[in-house]
Amino acid sequence: MGCLIHDVCGLEAAGAGVGILIERIKEAVEKKPDIKIWNLSLGATQCSNDEFSEFAKELDSISDKFGVLFVVASGNYLDLPRRAWPPIGSLADRVSSPGESVRALTVGSVTHLTAFGSYTSTGEPPPYSRRGPGPVFTPKPDIVHAGGGVHKPWDAGLASVKALTPNDQIAHTFGTSFAAPIASNLAAHTWFALQGRADLPPHPSLVKALMIHAAQLSSPDYSPNERRYFGAGRPDNVLRTLYDSDDSFTLVFEAQLYPSMRWRKTPYPIPASLIENGKFRGEVIITATYNPPLDGNAGSEYVRANVELGFGVLSANGDFHGRVPGESEIGTSGYEMAQVEHGGKWAPVKIHRKRFPNGTEGTQWALQAGVNLRAFQPSLVDPLIATIVVTLRSVDGNNNIHAEGVRALNNTSWAHTVLPYRIPIIS
Repeated sequence: MGCLIHDVCGLEAAGAGVGILIERIKEAVEKKPDIKIWNLSLGATQCSNDEFSEFAKELDSISDKFGVLFVVASGNYLDLPRRAWPPIGSLADRVSSPGESVRALTVGSVTHLTAFGSYTSTGEPPPYSRRGPGPVFTPKPDIVHAGGGVHKPWDAGLASVKALTPNDQIAHTFGTSFAAPIASNLAAHTWFALQGRADLPPHPSLVKALMIHAAQLSSPDYSPNERRYFGAGRPDNVLRTLYDSDDSFTLVFEAQLYPSMRWRKTPYPIPASLIENGKFRGEVIITATYNPPLDGNAGSEYVRANVELGFGVLSANGDFHGRVPGESEIGTSGYEMAQVEHGGKWAPVKIHRKRFPNGTEGTQWALQAGVNLRAFQPSLVDPLIATIVVTLRSVDGNNNIHAEGVRALNNTSWAHTVLPYRIPIIS
């Protein structure tokens, strides 16, 4: 699916300093207020363990000021030894600046074809695609797409992607610089599809959430270690971003969150076929994005607010008991460092997923969220807006789920707007 391209010269062939590049990006974005998706691919060393780069922080600032979404390549790891899959040992192959930008959609590569002599097979991350996490265990990349496989010893080949060269020739090549533009295309089409609604204009956080959620829907349930390479996965196409299939029911929420208060939506509309003998039997997939306040002088505490959310059941006295994520899962409670490393605390993107093939008990279901601020962070002037996407999906391919979900939603008093391709959004 094609799109219009606006090309900006940010670097000379001999390169340029980061300061000059940042000023050129600011100037380019300011001159084109109608362009909301900006693709960026640069090469640098891996990010810091604890500090966000000045480049990443500047991208965050530009994104906030102009209301744009930067789609950033995770970067290419080109050093020896070559990374195998599954990986062995530790390498300096984490995402490069400005791929750790918390406002950006960061894109890694995945091999799309299997060919003789390639390091990796279809669906595996090629050895050059830089991995997460970002600083302070921030989950990166967000998603992956086809960037081409690499042939031994280090050449393009049949597993690589085809691209148009400066000489107008078709050639095989590889790199995250080819994966990111595909994701930019999908993001641009998503933004375009959401336009024209005065009550719900598209914004970067919404498009980012839909892109990441689409990747979850079309990808396996990765382990925490695999997510450092795949992120949420590879989104199929723009229709997958916005389309609810017959065996699933998706709601998008724009939650207004205040510190010391809980935002809760209950009773949650559950498709009738997903309830068997008083148990929920299905899969729950959740994506949340939000724009927390940032402080460039706070070092590792750059992100100043954290959203906690969960999908679960209410007891008779109204207490919430989380099922996704589960209350006993690692990172949901306990020491701060464990929550940061394993639970994504302070990360402005949250993804949760769980299957219940044997069912889990519960009669009144709820979606709950809350926001916490760091110590000494000034109170919020306005509520923090979190975009939360929840999909309930059949584990046995039942094609009545969407229709039943819509009926259940219509039986509530929730005000909602239907997005393109029939996904309701709750304000």
